[in-house]
Amino acid sequence: MKKAKTPSKFKTIIPLIVMLVIVSVLCIFCNFFDDRAYSFLLNDFNLVFTNNQLAVHFVDVGQGDGIAVNLPNGKTLLIDSAPPSGSSAFKNYIKDKVISSRTNNDIDYLLLTHADEDHIGGALTILKNFDVGLVFLPTIESNTIVYNNMMNYIKANNIAYTYDYSKLEQEDVVDVYTLDEEFKNTNDACPLVKIEYNGSSFLFTGDIPSKVEQMFVDCYGNELDVDILKVAHHGSKNSSCDEFLDMVSPEYAVISCGVNNKYKHPDQEALDRIDNAEATILRTDKMGNIMFVVGNKYGFKLLTGKYSTFGFEFKFLYLAVCVDVILIVSIVAVALHKQKGKNA
Repeated sequence: MKKAKTPSKFKTIIPLIVMLVIVSVLCIFCNFFDDRAYSFLLNDFNLVFTNNQLAVHFVDVGQGDGIAVNLPNGKTLLIDSAPPSGSSAFKNYIKDKVISSRTNNDIDYLLLTHADEDHIGGALTILKNFDVGLVFLPTIESNTIVYNNMMNYIKANNIAYTYDYSKLEQEDVVDVYTLDEEFKNTNDACPLVKIEYNGSSFLFTGDIPSKVEQMFVDCYGNELDVDILKVAHHGSKNSSCDEFLDMVSPEYAVISCGVNNKYKHPDQEALDRIDNAEATILRTDKMGNIMFVVGNKYGFKLLTGKYSTFGFEFKFLYLAVCVDVILIVSIVAVALHKQKGKNA
């Protein structure tokens, strides 16, 4: 008995339908492929985190700060820990992209600039999921549930903590600047952390307001001059004063803020001042995760967790949908052509 032949009019359509199904299934795994694209860029740029490299990760944690640093000697430093809503994202990023290529899962240092929840909200998650060597606590305590839960866990588990930054300053690439003032407001009491390696430098500012920025300028002057600035207080209009920006003179200014946040950060006045300082503005709400890598054979390289093509954010999902549309149009066109030929 002869096997029935597939009608010729379907021979062209069947491969297109198979491709349509395959691409549609891939849409389900769009996040997986976005992560693979990120990893591909890391490998393509030879950015494997080894000793003698500095990597600074400004993690997209929403409206808050969550910064991870791979120090050149192999140690890991976290500066703030994300708000409660971003704690899982911060934890997962650290596991996947900060310590995954290291020989252990330790966090050597956790520095909390101040006790606001958008900076310490993920601390308990970090402490529960990683072996943290030393916690630098805010100099002004808080009576919030988040702060008290964190402190209770630290004490119950005998985790080392201090208010003294001298241990961190023993790392050759790190300096911590403080002011000899008795502040009452938590934002005012944030320290400045400067990291410098191989000619590239970063300054992390917590949530200091303009009046405190001016005090740091008066006290430390051109020691604050760096290449990359973590903009204070998520781009609030009450931070990033002209005098501070002139002294820091950053090439890049990174703003950590949430999409459509209720505070409307960053404020346009602050953005204008940063723009007038001729710094390139990078925002986590627009660009996702932002990472700088400094090697011993180059200055620094910049990668972001979202990619833009012709002004549009790249996502594998968008690419898959475009291919699906092309396949559907092709299937319809072939079917119409076959039908037209049959009617003729």
